[in-house]
Amino acid sequence: MKRCMLILFVVLSVFLTGCGTKQDATVSQTEKSPEVVINMPTDDTVNGYRTKSKPSQKNVQSTEKVYYANKNTKKFHLKSCPSSGKIKEDNLYITDNRAELVSEGYSPCANCKP
Repeated sequence: MKRCMLILFVVLSVFLTGCGTKQDATVSQTEKSPEVVINMPTDDTVNGYRTKSKPSQKNVQSTEKVYYANKNTKKFHLKSCPSSGKIKEDNLYITDNRAELVSEGYSPCANCKP
């Protein structure tokens, strides 16, 4: 019981005295926090992923099937596949020639099955 009272007394005294730290009111009034500057990306990417439009389709003629290939994973997707939007622009290869992709070692996506 005496030990609990002693601990309670020490805790209360530290709490009431503020642990010996003083806050100077004049410092908080005169010092301003530094201004935070947020640099927004100039393109339409977030963490390297496209969020809006797809890049220009340089290797595509006007056909119905457009394939978005990932140079890193060697997978290719349909334009409508959710995975095609997650390909970083550096790894993206767009074409309409499925046979060319297969001959280069690309495999079709398991979700969209192009």
